[in-house]
Amino acid sequence: MVRPTERFKIDYTYFLNLRFLGGTLVLWWLKRTGATMEQHGHHGESNLGDELLTWLAYLSFLGLAGGLVASLLTHYA
Repeated sequence: MVRPTERFKIDYTYFLNLRFLGGTLVLWWLKRTGATMEQHGHHGESNLGDELLTWLAYLSFLGLAGGLVASLLTHYA
């Protein structure tokens, strides 16, 4: 017997995903605009703040991509 499923509903996970997406966009924007934790650094040298922003942005994009893949797999499986 096949049970009907809800295709879309707004609950707490929707708002968590929006928050996660917003955080990802902020990190990406900071990385893209070249914002650094220390504005007086030497050109060509990366500091810890830059590295942290880079890896947090990558981690956020990876989490979003993983969530999308998992959602598609459970939807079409």
